[in-house]
Amino acid sequence: MRNLPPQDLCPVNLSEHVAIGTTDKIALPETVNTLDPAHASATGCWSALS
Repeated sequence: MRNLPPQDLCPVNLSEHVAIGTTDKIALPETVNTLDPAHASATGCWSALS
């Protein structure tokens, strides 16, 4: 487990605590990547803006 602010992956992502748990498009893929590293996919601004 690691502490990774979404802004480290995408500086334009302005998510805060509530959004991270409900609507943030970086937090979910990063969580899945952490739980299943064998099937991890890249995450970045493109996922937050899509």
